[in-house]
Amino acid sequence: MPYLFRGIGTNFCGQRDFRADGSYLTTEWITCIIPIIPIRSLRILYWYQPPSFWEFPKCVVTEIGRPCWKQVASVYAFLLFLLPLPIVPLALLERASTVRGATISVVLLAIACLIPAVVPKLLRRRARRRLLPCPSPPPNSPCETISSIHIP
Repeated sequence: MPYLFRGIGTNFCGQRDFRADGSYLTTEWITCIIPIIPIRSLRILYWYQPPSFWEFPKCVVTEIGRPCWKQVASVYAFLLFLLPLPIVPLALLERASTVRGATISVVLLAIACLIPAVVPKLLRRRARRRLLPCPSPPPNSPCETISSIHIP
């Protein structure tokens, strides 16, 4: 499981391939403030969302595998999109000689700061609308499915 200390360590990043049972695919990364190297991908199913901030959500890892390269490419593309985002408004702010120019630069900088918070939520909502069907286990399989496990 991931562990971070002052932004350095391993962390989950990204959600992809949502299924009808509520599970999704995420990737564990080696991070140094931003994701650097993907380690593995896991399918996670949350079965308890806490009512308060102080409790941790409970989840079950249903699949573990090699990194999902579509997700890795998406995370790297998002980082490449984010890195230059505040540069343009800051450059405009530096060159602004009027109050109106400075106001426009500050508004653009605020929009640039909001994009990283809004875009992932919109993309996840869109992905949840296109849910993938849950795979059914083969007949007479000795493996239990998540729906057959009793969760207290």
